[in-house]
Amino acid sequence: MKLYRLFFYTFKRYIKMPLFAALILLLPILTIAHVLIKSSDSAIDTEGEGSAAYIDYYFEGTKEEPDHEFDQMPVTEDSMYYFHECSSKDELIKDVASGHAECGYIIPSDILDILSTGDKEESITVYISPQSAQSAIVNESVYASVFNRLAPVLLDNYLRKHSAIKDDMKNISEEKVYELFEQYTHDGSTFSINIESGKTDVSEENVKAQAHSSAGVMGSALRGLFAVLILLAGFIGVLKYYDISESPVFSKFRFRIVNITVPMIIFTVTAEFCMLILHICPPTELFDIVSYLLINTLFLTILSYIIKSRSVFCAVMPVYLLGCLVFTPVFIDAGALLPLVRKISVFFTPHWYL
Repeated sequence: MKLYRLFFYTFKRYIKMPLFAALILLLPILTIAHVLIKSSDSAIDTEGEGSAAYIDYYFEGTKEEPDHEFDQMPVTEDSMYYFHECSSKDELIKDVASGHAECGYIIPSDILDILSTGDKEESITVYISPQSAQSAIVNESVYASVFNRLAPVLLDNYLRKHSAIKDDMKNISEEKVYELFEQYTHDGSTFSINIESGKTDVSEENVKAQAHSSAGVMGSALRGLFAVLILLAGFIGVLKYYDISESPVFSKFRFRIVNITVPMIIFTVTAEFCMLILHICPPTELFDIVSYLLINTLFLTILSYIIKSRSVFCAVMPVYLLGCLVFTPVFIDAGALLPLVRKISVFFTPHWYL
């Protein structure tokens, strides 16, 4: 049988399967649900509720009280952010992991002392929710606030170390010096701020899914669900191959590959169409999805050679899919907070797509 005829025959066979057709219909249903939720959120925002992002911070260190210049985050009622000081590091991490807080900042209680000595490396630890879509903007706001509080301290230190400058400014009052300093630090003409985000576990915890998707919480979860459904289609393909593999005609390698890839291709095309409508495709989506299909095809082909029994494969399938939901960032990236989970996630194929 020619390859194109084999693909066409296999395609028709899968489309006629009630279970497979039901799973295909699940994709547009999820898309419609996403649109309805998004519309509901927009209506709430229009009424002036829930439009602000919640940011957690926690002062950590040996000081009983944090530096008085930096004892709280100055946020007005009409701000796009609400800052919340946590009572413990565990509370902050829990808020970020659950998505209640956009980001969480662990700030040393003697932050100004640290920065004024020039020790800037990994001074602030940042935790970013996998559901966050505003982390870059929040980072700039927080670090700008740190700079605004640090600037007067640096001025004091500078004037103390360079007494000759005070002699040159005898005719200028101290109040005027600080007034001019405030003026030139806030208009951007004298100082600029350069934010460096580290890539170690100490400096920042981020999530690839969040970086790819600009659609927020539901967008990331929907993309993750589509990834799992594509893998499920491949599992169904292996099961169908078991049904026909006893025949010598269908035991050839190409029949195995076609039965695994065709259902995944059908799901992928449908899922990509839904994501394009919702504008939740990252710029590298074409490369990502092709790589994901190849990884799944290789994995399922090897697995089908290792597991000869259909019943054993049926027992393995739900366990592996459950592991995908737990260990990969479909709903939440537990690996951002637990390094062990991240190490385990590499054994589940959605990890390489999300």
